[in-house]
Amino acid sequence: MIVEVNTEYLIQSQLTANQYIMLSLLYEGKRNCFEYYLLTYDVQSELEDLSDKGYILNYAEDTLVSNLIISREKTAKLFTYDESLFWELFGTYPIKVSNGNGGTRALRPTSHKSALTKKMKKKYEKKVKTKATHNHIMRCLQAEMWMRRKSDSLQYMQQLDVYLNQESWYNYEYLLEMSNEQKTNNYGQDLI
Repeated sequence: MIVEVNTEYLIQSQLTANQYIMLSLLYEGKRNCFEYYLLTYDVQSELEDLSDKGYILNYAEDTLVSNLIISREKTAKLFTYDESLFWELFGTYPIKVSNGNGGTRALRPTSHKSALTKKMKKKYEKKVKTKATHNHIMRCLQAEMWMRRKSDSLQYMQQLDVYLNQESWYNYEYLLEMSNEQKTNNYGQDLI
């Protein structure tokens, strides 16, 4: 089983990787994998913490795995895709940019009801299964737009459908790493 984990999302929700994996297994109904996970790792204290945070509703040390009840509402916020996520991307992505010759070039449709918009929405829903992935894509997009505005190269942005087809957000992940480095290295703190 492959579990995709966005570490920044873990930090925001104050969960450990173990807790995230356990909740994922329980949420998806993979009780056998969950039991194997419990036998392999010592995670009792983390289960107690999940209970304290309200993710597990009936935890006690003698509770059988098959009797554990999770808060679907709270856990769903971690794992489910919401239709509004595509509309956030759609609203953030520029409608048109200058083409460099005095004209403009469209990057996405303006209408929510156009055939291309519906096609892109379906494509996005296939590629993006979790809020964590969506949040990562949005951060990469905003980093790309910041970089392009700074270097006056917004005109070279891809159309939204090409951006989705080629999963172009991966090309700008390095900008996120650079911004993290800049946060840790403030001006005037390094020795020469």
